[in-house]
Amino acid sequence: MNFSLNVLVNSGEVDISDQSGNLAWAYDCKTLGVNLSFDFADISEHKVKPGSIVMLKDEDDQEVIFLGIVVSSSKKGKIYNFSAYDFAWYLNKSDVIIQFNKTDARTAIKLLCKKIGVEVGDIPYMKTLITGIHIDVKPSEILYDIINQVFLETGKKYFFEMNGSKLDVKEVGSEVLDASFRIADNLSPVKIEDVIGEDFTESESIENMKNSVIVVSSESDYIRVLETAKDQESINQYGLLQEVVKVDQKNESQSRNMAANTLKELNKIMTSRSIPLLGHKGLKQYRKLIINSPEADIVGEYIILSAAHSYSEGFYKTSISVEVA
Repeated sequence: MNFSLNVLVNSGEVDISDQSGNLAWAYDCKTLGVNLSFDFADISEHKVKPGSIVMLKDEDDQEVIFLGIVVSSSKKGKIYNFSAYDFAWYLNKSDVIIQFNKTDARTAIKLLCKKIGVEVGDIPYMKTLITGIHIDVKPSEILYDIINQVFLETGKKYFFEMNGSKLDVKEVGSEVLDASFRIADNLSPVKIEDVIGEDFTESESIENMKNSVIVVSSESDYIRVLETAKDQESINQYGLLQEVVKVDQKNESQSRNMAANTLKELNKIMTSRSIPLLGHKGLKQYRKLIINSPEADIVGEYIILSAAHSYSEGFYKTSISVEVA
């Protein structure tokens, strides 16, 4: 696989691949947007600097892997290192004022995007009604709040990401990857997730486990418990680990769903695995992989939590962190 790195100028795209190296880009469910870093030799007439728009493309099919803005740089000798972020970066850099009144979640996201000048891509219909006033709040916080309200009511987990200059919203695990490669043209494809060596690591934690959930009203002068859900067997084994969820009056009718969905999400031992693989551009956060590697004791459906890609001197590698779907 061959990648090209381009800087966008008034006259169009300028390929700076020959002056660039050590490309690395990462997707992570815990961070906002995608980060791209690269080295750049200071010998080009096409100067790259903070504010420059850069594009990473797959030269084989011309697919855009990354499109974003350079936000910082450092220099050692004649070599610069640049750090760029996709356009989700802007969602965390301004404050907005917006009000929703029983607006379905998809429409609420579209209204927010229109207000901040972000193009809308694919957004599924989400029936959850959003009501509230947001003053002096970052757009990213409002987006997270909307998809969290959807989860509490329906149990469905969504995430948002930039696709070029457009904002997409997708359901976690809805995209099942077929990440494969051919060792030679005359051989059958091999699934990249089935070629796992001995360098993978595994961790388990109850750090964020919750086995009891209480839903309370946030609009009362006294504590009013609306719903409770708990796993007594888990409490007996691990002790009481309790989560309190506050809801507005408008959402009180959904308190039972909120308690049940929150308990289902948090009442488990978190098992994650970090797996180094051959490079594949389709490996991104929140995609589903069906892994069949009994030698590594990794078999079944997994959700990608993070994917770190690196491309240097013709070698392309990806390291992923996954959890059981």
